[in-house]
Amino acid sequence: MENTAKVDRTAYVGPNAIVMDEARIVGSAKIKGNARVGGSALVEDSTVDGRAEVNEMAKILKNSAVTGNAFIGGYAVLVGESRDSGQLRPWTNVARAAWRRAESGRAVG
Repeated sequence: MENTAKVDRTAYVGPNAIVMDEARIVGSAKIKGNARVGGSALVEDSTVDGRAEVNEMAKILKNSAVTGNAFIGGYAVLVGESRDSGQLRPWTNVARAAWRRAESGRAVG
């Protein structure tokens, strides 16, 4: 784990898992297997397992699970009982609109 990353005492990071950059692992989150969490990603009360990767500004929240060889990135958000073992494409129309607002200086949210 890099010094810039944040892992709550209540969270678990396995011996082969990697938490890097400015990622935040909070609550009862579990990062297991060979999973990687980086960028400014947030994993809260959820599980990232296998060879899964969560990166960029992605948020994995409220009892979601990212497993297998999944990659979750961009501005993607998984919330509550979501499961993903594939690739979640970060550039949906909603993400593009948020990106345009951010680039133009307007509030995003």
